[in-house]
Amino acid sequence: MKKVLLYFFLFCFCISSSQSFYDEGNEIDGKDSKGREHKNYFHLVGDVKEVEVITERKSKIDTTNQKFISKHKREFNINGYMLKEYSAQQDDSLFLNKQNTFDNKDNPLLKSEYAIRWIWIKDSMVSTNEINSYHEKYTYDSENKLLTKYQKTNKQKAFYISERYSYTHGKLFKKENLNNHIDTNIYSFAMCRGDGYYLNDFATEYEYNKSGYLINTKKYIDTLQSVRYRDTLVTVNFRDTIIKNRKTSIPLIREDRKLDFSNFILEYEDQFQYDKQNRMISEKTINHYNSYHSEGEIIYDYFGNKKQKTLRKPKNGLTSGNLNQYIIIRKDTLVHKTWYFNKKEGEKKLSTEYFYNLDGSFKKNSYSNNEISRVQFYNTRKHLIEERDLRNNTLRQINYKYDKNGNVIEKITLYNGVIKEKITRKISYY
Repeated sequence: MKKVLLYFFLFCFCISSSQSFYDEGNEIDGKDSKGREHKNYFHLVGDVKEVEVITERKSKIDTTNQKFISKHKREFNINGYMLKEYSAQQDDSLFLNKQNTFDNKDNPLLKSEYAIRWIWIKDSMVSTNEINSYHEKYTYDSENKLLTKYQKTNKQKAFYISERYSYTHGKLFKKENLNNHIDTNIYSFAMCRGDGYYLNDFATEYEYNKSGYLINTKKYIDTLQSVRYRDTLVTVNFRDTIIKNRKTSIPLIREDRKLDFSNFILEYEDQFQYDKQNRMISEKTINHYNSYHSEGEIIYDYFGNKKQKTLRKPKNGLTSGNLNQYIIIRKDTLVHKTWYFNKKEGEKKLSTEYFYNLDGSFKKNSYSNNEISRVQFYNTRKHLIEERDLRNNTLRQINYKYDKNGNVIEKITLYNGVIKEKITRKISYY
């Protein structure tokens, strides 16, 4: 059993090396967010120059309550793009995790990530003085479109091509993903090659209709590099255990711009259909090579401008659905939403109902099989302030303090009346 857990742990590390620093705990506003590197991702308003986030959490270890403190600092340019990100070490000193460089159009030119290397000494993990690093650099054409993405880690001497883009009539025509077998993980002790799944090199071609909407994508993979995560060379030093699987043949780095695609075959394609209002009504996936991707069709329906119904029709014929019911009361305000999962239409599985106040605050009721299971209250800033879980009879309350720009500078979370977490933010502006 221990071996199974160990392999699962290592597999999880291999599949994803990303870290989550999303401290603020609110949902991201997709309309305003420009990705994780932008201030809106962290719910910051105004010309923010620097923000320091200190999080205090209380957790019960064995029978005693212990307090854990973490700290992050981020620096932004005047347009809100993150320049640097730091995290605190055990001695409370700050360690530079990320550093970004942009041109005058806020295109990323160089992105760097750093991680302290850890080793096992007896039964404890200790940090070393060595740093693992990962770097990306980018080139653009005269129309400000991305041409090439290069990357390297401290294990490579020079940058190599990771992605390459081709355009026709101003639209993306082909994207090439190359050298996916190269080790890029710098955070975990399990050092994997590639991103854990797409270890093949592959190229994607895009086709558009006369209105400029995407109607077809075709993905071609290199059969000479026909390896997946289960075939990948993985060497792990985990305590006294060393794991190495059988696959040891790793292809060379591709650098030639005139790459020979003769070994590439069509893996799968996506087909898209639109109505007269250019709203997507169908998205169909067709497999041509393997079963790593589910094959089927997604059908969309609309209520006004809002997507109302999603029906999934896999190749095996089992239809599952997601029906969103909307009642428009004011400026496309959502007041009711219902989900159906592997159910006949009309049989409710999960649903949510919204009740709005004149000041903009609202209550949200969640139902499971037509029985209310959770009640949530939001303030005028759409921040969750209270949650009552009726299934296990728990109460979560959140208190906020804001600065003059409306940014959260303190957030205290209580569970059943006991403070469990306190987040404070020190924000400076340009």
